[in-house]
Amino acid sequence: MSEIAGEYLASGMMPHHQLEQSDKETKKKREKRVRKKREKVHACEICGIGCTNNSSLQVHMRSHTGERPYACDVCGNAFAVKTTLENHLRIHSGSKPFTCNICGASFSQKSPLVIHMRRHTGDKPYSCGVCAKSFSNNSCLKKHTRSHTGEKTSVCNECGKGFSSNYALKIHIRTHTGEKPHVCQVCGAAFSQNTNLTVHKQTHLQPSAKK
Repeated sequence: MSEIAGEYLASGMMPHHQLEQSDKETKKKREKRVRKKREKVHACEICGIGCTNNSSLQVHMRSHTGERPYACDVCGNAFAVKTTLENHLRIHSGSKPFTCNICGASFSQKSPLVIHMRRHTGDKPYSCGVCAKSFSNNSCLKKHTRSHTGEKTSVCNECGKGFSSNYALKIHIRTHTGEKPHVCQVCGAAFSQNTNLTVHKQTHLQPSAKK
């Protein structure tokens, strides 16, 4: 009999036969956990990670060998796992089976829906270890972390200037190409960034509208 069960029996809060049943259930759960650990006998010879069966081990080995047996018939991209290919195919088919029950936005995969839902809930589980600022997804946290480390992973092929995000690089490239995709609907003036267009629009407002 477990120590906790003994305390219940001494206090008279639980009949003896119920305590024995409780002990049996606890023992079964413990044995089940041990059995599950023992079941992971298929170990990777490279990194030592354990898998529950041989098929899981084969899939894991592809992370070392780079093997990608599941290829897309449309674009040729290949994947190590069949389910990943199935998710990818939705990009071509346009299928978006995962729908937000709040605003109706739909997604081709479940993970983007999970991230999207945080816009409604305000949940930000990823926190910066330097300034404690939090984010809804890990990619945003990684971009933010570069503001502390100074890391610039996105480099311009024209001038070699580095940026902390692909978006910042995209804006910079327009200084080389001359691209100005943000156009004023009033006068036709064009700008490389939307923020510049927003500022420009103020020049068209009537004095009374500015007040």
